[in-house]
Amino acid sequence: MEQKNNIVDSVTLSSLEFHTKLSKEQRRTLINWFNKQNIEFQILIFDEQKKQFFKLKNDGIDKKLLSLASYLLAIKHFYDKEQLLKSKNKSQTLSEFGSIAKLERIKLKKEKPKP
Repeated sequence: MEQKNNIVDSVTLSSLEFHTKLSKEQRRTLINWFNKQNIEFQILIFDEQKKQFFKLKNDGIDKKLLSLASYLLAIKHFYDKEQLLKSKNKSQTLSEFGSIAKLERIKLKKEKPKP
């Protein structure tokens, strides 16, 4: 994103919002949520980012935005899974609950402090 005098190019910003479907506030929420996760969970998010990167690359997104957009979409993928787990959604199958529960176990691991 090109910045001149602290003003972000509106074309770049609208392109990012178009491809990610995320507002500025949603982006801020997702990044803050990412920062609160443990390192193993963050690694899972970056694995998902690789998948999102190639999906967006095939969609023809601007190369300047490719990394940021794929990063945000990867965070959103896991954030949405967490929100599903918190909601009372009775239409989920047991296998969906199992995959989400596996993510929760990874997420709840505490990082060991270095001696």
